[in-house]
Amino acid sequence: MVTFELMPPLHPIKAIIFDFDGTLAVLNIDFSAMRERVFDLMRRSGISEGAVQEKYLLEIIDEVCEMLWKKKPSSAETFYQESHDILHEVEMKAAEEGRLIPGAAGTLKRTHVMKSLKISGKEAMMVGDHMIDIQAGKRVGMKTVGVLTGRTKKEEFEKAGADYILRDASEVYKLIED
Repeated sequence: MVTFELMPPLHPIKAIIFDFDGTLAVLNIDFSAMRERVFDLMRRSGISEGAVQEKYLLEIIDEVCEMLWKKKPSSAETFYQESHDILHEVEMKAAEEGRLIPGAAGTLKRTHVMKSLKISGKEAMMVGDHMIDIQAGKRVGMKTVGVLTGRTKKEEFEKAGADYILRDASEVYKLIED
């Protein structure tokens, strides 16, 4: 990890991908309601809560899909779509009621986000407030930036292998400007 004061500019970064909740905006997502609705869907699909390990909700959805796929592929596809519809619905409701973190709008304008999608992982940077954001970026070869505006602590970002850890997303432009 490089401290904020010593960060050299990154080149050739052509795109910056931002996580939204906790990175650019403060949202009040009702994760317990989201989880209960997905678990209810799971039960209606014939899978009990005890059949899955305690994981993040997206990992649980993937695990249930694997179980259902073995029984009937079409039920796995239906479960996947309906569970993601639930996630989308709950997140959109929270987004409508949320607010941008100070400096987020200016940061997005300054970095001309995703101007071109014809890039490799080495030409992009992932910015997020959770270890999953860092892991996702690492999987495709991106430089990764953890921001301390969510619940993840500096030590957790370090453990996840974040290349940079910043106070908030408004500091990102300093990594790519000359």
